[in-house]
Amino acid sequence: MSTLNNVEVMTTFARGCVSVYENWQAETPAFHERRVQDLLSAACRSASLPDFSFAFVDLGNGGGELDQNAWRLRINSQHTNKHILPQYLFKWLCGILYHEARHGEQWVRCAQGVLAGDFVIPGAPNTQVATVATWMRLPNAVVLHAHATQARYDALKNSQPVRAWFDSVWGAQRGHRGTVLGKPNIMVSGTADNHAYINLPEEVDAYATQYAMEAILDPLLTATAQRQVDDKRPVVELRTGHEQAASGSVPRTLADQLQDKAKGLRHTGGRLDQREQTQQLRTQHHQFAAQSRVAQTSQAPNINLGTSVRNMTADHQAMAAASRQVVSNANPDDDVSRSRIAGLASLFEKRT
Repeated sequence: MSTLNNVEVMTTFARGCVSVYENWQAETPAFHERRVQDLLSAACRSASLPDFSFAFVDLGNGGGELDQNAWRLRINSQHTNKHILPQYLFKWLCGILYHEARHGEQWVRCAQGVLAGDFVIPGAPNTQVATVATWMRLPNAVVLHAHATQARYDALKNSQPVRAWFDSVWGAQRGHRGTVLGKPNIMVSGTADNHAYINLPEEVDAYATQYAMEAILDPLLTATAQRQVDDKRPVVELRTGHEQAASGSVPRTLADQLQDKAKGLRHTGGRLDQREQTQQLRTQHHQFAAQSRVAQTSQAPNINLGTSVRNMTADHQAMAAASRQVVSNANPDDDVSRSRIAGLASLFEKRT
């Protein structure tokens, strides 16, 4: 069962974010805001969560926040309105937004626990959907969705610390949480207030998920150059979203590029640049290996890695072996070799 801290879900989100970063300067703020929104929505649907609404507003120095009463993710438009967003800031922004979405998942799982009778809201007269929504300060539609997807909770409740989240926010520890949130310096790193805040169970989990996301993003962004576009370029020349379907802007895959090169040989009589293809394959190896190492060495609690990491590592090893064989045996002038190189690239695209 997928959750937002499942490594495959996180990697899919991260790869989409890399494309947003690469084309940041070539798009209007409204367009890349929409792309970020779509990526978050897709990740949440993978975890069977109800759709958030989104608001891009000025949040000062913040990145984003969850308004649970409206089930809305508020994202800082100060960042999305920038023509140039530095890599470190983009990575942090993506991590923060994923952090806030993870809080949404926590609240849904807690509501499901109440509906299942596993948790009791102090003072609540019953566990009817409307009652749970009122006492947990969640929209009725969110609790209805939680009820409709109860099977997801049943499958996850033993692998996710749902009881700790519930006790902290609505249960026996809610008084302590209220005291912590009332402290003046909870966002000042290194202070006692901040230490108390980041050690709340729901924050431990959300920050762990955020840092794991940033760790996955880091090698991908490092290998990506942001396209440079003059900040005085007229808006009409930037991508606004209206031409998304017809613009041909979807990045071509490595397999597409290699197939084009192979086809071109028949018409030009040229040679396939073996060193170029080898380097592209090697780059794919390094990126995938970096993700595997990040996942294997992550100390973040509750990140659902286990089997996923083993599968990623096995896939990477298989691709590495196949690549070595193709690169060592391929004759660039031979149609069969060209086909094998293109096929290997296709395998990389599917696996990574």
